[in-house]
Amino acid sequence: MEGKTLVAPPGGDLAEVHGSSFAAPRLSASIAVYLLTGGASPCDGHLPVLGYTNSGLWEQQDWQDLSLGEAAADHCDGYIDHTTL
Repeated sequence: MEGKTLVAPPGGDLAEVHGSSFAAPRLSASIAVYLLTGGASPCDGHLPVLGYTNSGLWEQQDWQDLSLGEAAADHCDGYIDHTTL
């Protein structure tokens, strides 16, 4: 979920596409599991829980583009415990 993925268009070659929208459904499900199993929000002072952007910067977001493991380790110590089924 690093914000890029390989896409194979019909009849075309693989292309590396940058952007986090490909990870959004998986990340949304993961965050839902975290919250439904009692995970705190804010977590370790971060809101959003994984600190993927600075929610205080409404005019210009500071997107961190971290992997899920990096974001959890850096911003929410209990995240992995709540999302491991």
